[in-house]
Amino acid sequence: MKVGFENMIVKIILKLLALNLKRIQNFYYRFAGELLKQVE
Repeated sequence: MKVGFENMIVKIILKLLALNLKRIQNFYYRFAGELLKQVE
């Protein structure tokens, strides 16, 4: 029972990390785009 519970927690953490990674990438691309506009 304990092992299954730990696996569930790990899956939830990985899912949250994956969602945050997408959000961070979108933010990074937007930020880089703004920098490129300023450089031009």
